[in-house]
Amino acid sequence: MNKHILLIDDDKDELLIFTDALEAKPGPGKFECSYAQSTLEAVQMLKHLVPDYIFIDYNIPKMNGLEFIDLIHQ
Repeated sequence: MNKHILLIDDDKDELLIFTDALEAKPGPGKFECSYAQSTLEAVQMLKHLVPDYIFIDYNIPKMNGLEFIDLIHQ
């Protein structure tokens, strides 16, 4: 089964870099990647999505990465 990754970043270029890195990953296993441009968008997505991994930009506006992690732990 493919692993699902949620990437949260306000810079779309980071998505391209991240997906290129996943495609170049050696070994078995594929990844499906969802993308949110803000933490508010990510919160809405998490109501319907259970990713295996979440990668978040620390310096994202309005709610930084650590604040977002605290929120989803609650």
